Amino acid sequence: MNDPLSTAPISPLRQRLIDDMNMRRFSPETQRDYIRDVGRFATFVGRPPDTATAEDLRPASRSNSARPAFPCRR
Repeated sequence: MNDPLSTAPISPLRQRLIDDMNMRRFSPETQRDYIRDVGRFATFVGRPPDTATAEDLRPASRSNSARPAFPCRR
């Protein structure tokens, strides 16, 4: 069975992010989480993440500080 995600075209920005994470030896789970979070950020600002400005980061960081990014799993 073919995985549609593995054959789908990938943007140069996403490929660069994946290459950088591989170079830094991030685990597959960390890579998945980073890609998911970049996607969420792009949705939040309403445009591609590489076009975000410093002003776009301020409200995003404030909304994330109001709740923990990763709930405790103890």
